[in-house]
Amino acid sequence: MISAEIARRGRSARIYLRPTGFVDAPFGYDGQALRLAGGLLWFSMVEAIAADENGRFASALVPVERIEDSPRVCPSRNLSPRAPSFVT
Repeated sequence: MISAEIARRGRSARIYLRPTGFVDAPFGYDGQALRLAGGLLWFSMVEAIAADENGRFASALVPVERIEDSPRVCPSRNLSPRAPSFVT
C-alpha cells in the first residue's frame, strides 16, 4: 500500500496526483467524477504517485469517490472547488 511505504520513507516522500479516467459528460455519475481545475474536463480516477529524492517508488490508481478516505494521499484542500477564471 502506498501509505505504508510513504510512512516508512518519512518526510522526504512526496505525493503527486495525476487525473486520469476522463469522462466526456458527468451526467449520471454523481460523486464519481470531479471537475478538472474548474474547467469543462471531468475525471473519475487519480494516479497517486509517491516519490522521493531517488525518484518514483510507488503508484496506485484511486477512484475519486475513495480519494477522501486517505487524507495522507489527498488533503481536502486539493478537492475544493475553484472559482471560475475569467479572461478580460
